[in-house]
Order: sequence, then structure tokens, then C-alpha cells
Amino acid sequence: HQKVEKNQNHLYIKNFKIEEKENKTEWLNQEQDFEFKLESFVAGERNQLAVRACHAVTEMPGNAFNPFLIYGVPGSGKTHLLQGIGRELKQRHPDLHVVYLTAEEFLNEFVQSIRSQKMEIFRRRHRDADLFLLEDLDLIASGIQVQNELLHTLNHLRKQKKQIVITSRNAPSRINKLSELLCNRLESGLVIDVGIPDSKARIEILVRKAQEKGIPFSYDLAEFMACHISGSVGRLEGALTRLGVHATLMNEPLSIELARINLRDLLEKHVESIEDQKP
Repeated sequence: HQKVEKNQNHLYIKNFKIEEKENKTEWLNQEQDFEFKLESFVAGERNQLAVRACHAVTEMPGNAFNPFLIYGVPGSGKTHLLQGIGRELKQRHPDLHVVYLTAEEFLNEFVQSIRSQKMEIFRRRHRDADLFLLEDLDLIASGIQVQNELLHTLNHLRKQKKQIVITSRNAPSRINKLSELLCNRLESGLVIDVGIPDSKARIEILVRKAQEKGIPFSYDLAEFMACHISGSVGRLEGALTRLGVHATLMNEPLSIELARINLRDLLEKHVESIEDQKP
């Protein structure tokens, strides 16, 4: 029996055995998981194109854009969009066979399949997919053999008109050591930058997250945090959690002044300077 751990809405399997790998796509049917649906993605001006492309893929899987690669910095929403596509297609087509894994898992399975002489099982598992979802492509660029295997997998799926969706931090042409053949295959579909959410989208994200977590949160506080905390959405969510915990444990109402004190390490320096200059 395998030990399964849940982490960040993914299922990771310890002590992997090629013939006994468990399905890790149960999140597709979790209606309560509002966070990773396409309709819950907060789209700003910078990522409207990426969101519309995702909807186009769900309308015409295997035909609209294939392969479809979404890239962007951590916290920009790549996983949200990828899982949103998976959930939408699974709801429309319940019998859809979905394969979902990270590039690191693909690499580990590939190595263990070679060692155990079970490449046929490995190939059948991935090439029988109706929807192939692969995260963190950047992590696969260290080996030529595994890149060739992925290339053959993508070619097979594409010929069968099976939808391929991939995420990465960088565009294929900017991934170090990525083979030219694999790069060309990825660029033959649609490669799109998800972009960083603008201020308006960041505010809406904070307000939604606060509602989900049951944290009393004013628009003014959301605006202050969105405008003065740079970086990923994940950083904003962490700041929100910190304020929520403080308000609960210390029984203090949330305010901009409380944010200035508790989020001092996250706020931009000029905001700290303004606070320091106050009498």
C-alpha cells in the first residue's frame, strides 16, 4: 500500500512503484475547491489573453491550441489555470482520462521505468491520456533522454488530437538546456505569458481570499496591501493569513495601521519611511 500525502491540492506518492501508481486527479471532482476553477480566476488587464485562451481550450480540446503552454513567475496563477482547464473538461466529459503530474515526477518515473525495464507501462500510461497536464517544465531540462521521451509523448498525443497543457516559469526559448526539438514542438502550439496581476486584480484577489477565509477585511486595507506589497499573489495571501491570525489571537480589529506594523518586512521601503517619519 502506498502512502499518499496531500500538499497544495496535489497528491504526491511516496515509495513509487511503476505498476501501482495511484490516480492523483481526484481534485477534478472537488466542487468545494473554489480556488482552482477557471471562473474563480481573477483576471486583470495583463492576463486577459491567457484566461480567454484557457476557455478556448476547454471549448475545443485538442484543436484550439495544442500544445498550450502557460508561463510566468511563481504566484502568477499558472497552476490555477492549468487545474481550472482540467476541472472544466472533466466536468464536461466525465469519462475523460486525465494524466496530471509535474516535470519532476515525469523525470523520476522515467528513470525508475528504465531501471525496472518497464518503459512500455510508462509510455502507455502517459500516451493513453485524453488530457495531459504537466507542471514546471523547467525542471525537466537537465536530461536529454527524458526530454526526448517527453517529445515523443507530446508528438503522439498531438497526432491523436489529445489536449496538452503545460506550465513553466520561462518561455521555452528561455529555458536553459531545453533541446531545440522539444522547444520547437512547444512553440508550434500557443505559448503565452500569464503576466503579473495588476493592482485592481490584486485587490479583488485579496477581498475574495478574505471572504473564503472568513477574515473581516475592508476594501481600503486590501487596496493598501495590494499597492504596497510587491511580488507574487502567494506573498499577498501569506500577508492576509498573518493579519487574520493576529486579529484572531490578539482580538484586535484589522486596520491599515495594524498592517503597517505586522507586515513591515513585506511592505515597500518607502511605505516604512513614511511611517517612521510620523510624530
